[in-house]
Amino acid sequence: MNNKTLTNQSKGLNLKAIKILLLFITTALFVAFVSFGHVQAKSYTTSKNSLISGNTVSGEKVVETARKYVNKLRYSWGGTSLTHGCDCSGFVYAVYRANGIDFKSVRSSFDMSAAKNIIGRNIGTDTSKAEAGDIIIYPNHAGLCTSQGTVIQCQNAGCREQTHAYMKRYFGGVQCIIRLDLVKNLSSGDIVKLDKQNAKYQVVKTGRTNTVKYLGQIKNKNITSKKATETTTDDSEVVQPVATVEINVVTATDTESSATVSVAATDATENTEIATTSTTETVTEATDATATATEATATTATEATGDTTSTTKQNTTKKVKTVNIPKKVKIYGVVYRVINA
Repeated sequence: MNNKTLTNQSKGLNLKAIKILLLFITTALFVAFVSFGHVQAKSYTTSKNSLISGNTVSGEKVVETARKYVNKLRYSWGGTSLTHGCDCSGFVYAVYRANGIDFKSVRSSFDMSAAKNIIGRNIGTDTSKAEAGDIIIYPNHAGLCTSQGTVIQCQNAGCREQTHAYMKRYFGGVQCIIRLDLVKNLSSGDIVKLDKQNAKYQVVKTGRTNTVKYLGQIKNKNITSKKATETTTDDSEVVQPVATVEINVVTATDTESSATVSVAATDATENTEIATTSTTETVTEATDATATATEATATTATEATGDTTSTTKQNTTKKVKTVNIPKKVKIYGVVYRVINA
């Protein structure tokens, strides 16, 4: 065996050794990266919702944003840019940031999985229960669920929308599905109160034609009961004075018509007739007085009733405030058509 042959064999061995060394280094770096991710994830012990901030948004709005980048956004390891590229968790991070929700230090799929009960709640691994905007976690991968049974995610081929069956076949089983506390999905019958508009609405229909029904203004609960009592008049409690007439009925007495035993029968008869006549006249006068008093009472009561009716009309007259009902209203970032109740 000449020196040339030995030299070639030595070069071959060196190349193999270099390849093995490079493979070992790559594997070690990957294991270290995964381990570091898990170590970082386990360190989350902060209070509820302290790791995210922003306003409440609809899950459908999040999905609508994510679909804009399907087949358009390239994959970039460690990227969080919806212009230059994202990795899987960076895409989730960036889409939520575009909708006003900041994940702060929660960045990787490991972080999201570990912080699931801080940024929201874990609803399990059943994909049939997933809603629009839910974050779905696989081994070393993350994506966004839709309401159509698909997942929007960034992989090596770029941003794609795939079925749950595809995702399971290529990325493994679902580890958890996270529903953020700041994400709401409305369904028919739900009632939403909008403080800025001081109004409440009920969802009638969702989907292509989102529709809500206007239910009225939100009652002002800041007015105290004392103040309300002072400014409110209950007409049923107002008693109007009624004129009263005292009626004195004079009754006839028989003292003047009584006769002694010693008086003659003729005188007794005459006295009896006089007494009877006097009694009749007295009773007639009393009857006329009663009728006159009754008429006076009726007239006075009628006038008092008329005054009461007039007063009631004045007290119950109120100014009706006109409310301008909008034709469309935005709830959690989604536009709804408004119909009146």
